[in-house]
Amino acid sequence: MGSIVPQHKIIISGAETVLCPHCRQKFPLADGISRQTIDRYADDFERTFAERGKALEAQLAAAAQRRAERDLARHKAQFEADLKSATEALTATNDSLPCRRRGRVRVGAGT
Repeated sequence: MGSIVPQHKIIISGAETVLCPHCRQKFPLADGISRQTIDRYADDFERTFAERGKALEAQLAAAAQRRAERDLARHKAQFEADLKSATEALTATNDSLPCRRRGRVRVGAGT
């Protein structure tokens, strides 16, 4: 029974020089491979390249989404803190007005 050789696809230029194992003559790899084989591997390369591109785009979109959500949460928290400070300052200012202390002016809804 023959041994099983794992298949590994590699990208190599057809112009790469190889050596014939029988006569030891050097020749361009493209001269020793059929056009059908070249086309098949070119198609595989294009398909793999496109799949990797889509996967990278999905990863980038997910990372951008996470970053946007983090930024939004940070800005929202800062806005809420600023609003609370402004509300407290306004309340303190209104409470210190002379007319407010005497009960002549109502601050709040409907004023």
